[in-house]
Amino acid sequence: MTYIMSINQRYPHKFMISRNTDNIWMTELLPGMLFISRKVILIEIIYLILNYT
Repeated sequence: MTYIMSINQRYPHKFMISRNTDNIWMTELLPGMLFISRKVILIEIIYLILNYT
């Protein structure tokens, strides 16, 4: 199962990458964490970079 997250006006505070499993976690200033697969998060990062300007 893959979780897809849409970030509208919120940006993750910190990205954590597990070296053992290659899982990527995003933490925010709000409580909670969200697991996203590596391919999905890379697409999100590229999207955020392109739309940041």
